[in-house]
This record gives sequence, structure tokens and C-alpha cells, in this order.
Amino acid sequence: MDFEHFVYKGYLLPDYCELIKVSLQQIKNLYRRLRRTKKHSAKTNEELLTYLLDHLNEMKLGVQYKLWYHGIPLIIWCQIHTEYAYDSLVAVITAGQEADPTKSVDDILDEYFAKEHKSYIR
Repeated sequence: MDFEHFVYKGYLLPDYCELIKVSLQQIKNLYRRLRRTKKHSAKTNEELLTYLLDHLNEMKLGVQYKLWYHGIPLIIWCQIHTEYAYDSLVAVITAGQEADPTKSVDDILDEYFAKEHKSYIR
């Protein structure tokens, strides 16, 4: 498997790993672990790697991130966007989920940024 040239969400895998602060080696280790399972043995290399990245928040990486925003752990997103405090966004998410439990974190934060922070641009 050519991990260095695999493209996911428009990024080369090493660049995507850097963006979400996960080492490429962690991805390789998870990939190898999944490849050995009966459930994933029939998948192509690309299908398995895409599945792994799509479900990364459910994988054991040593650090478990509870909240994700558009594919990035929220705490890391806040480190990138320093104008937002993680604890404040958690409060917004909690209130949003209490008001409507069917809303996703992405939807709640998108609405929050659209209403409260019109200057926020994704």
C-alpha cells in the first residue's frame, strides 16, 4: 500500500495526518491491524484505508477524541483556530444537543458560527 500518495478529502495522506495531528505511522498500524481481520480482509487497499479514515474517531489511537468538527478533533480544531475556546464550543454543542438531540456536532457549530460569528469562513 502506497500511503504517501493516497489522497483523502483532497489531501495526500501525510498532509491529512499532519492536519489532524495523527502520525502516519499510527494510520499504518491501524491499517495493518484492520487488514488482518476477517471483516475487512476482502476490501481493496483503497477501500480499507478510506474506511479507516472515515471511522478514525472510533479507532483506538492512544488518545480518544470525543468531539469532532468536519473530520478534525474539535480540540485540535480549536488549537488551529485560536480565536475559539474549546470549553465554550463544548457548551454550545451541549446546549444544541439538549435542544435537538438529532443534530450533529457539525450542524450545531455551523449554525452557531453562522449566527454568532458571521466573519467565520470555512
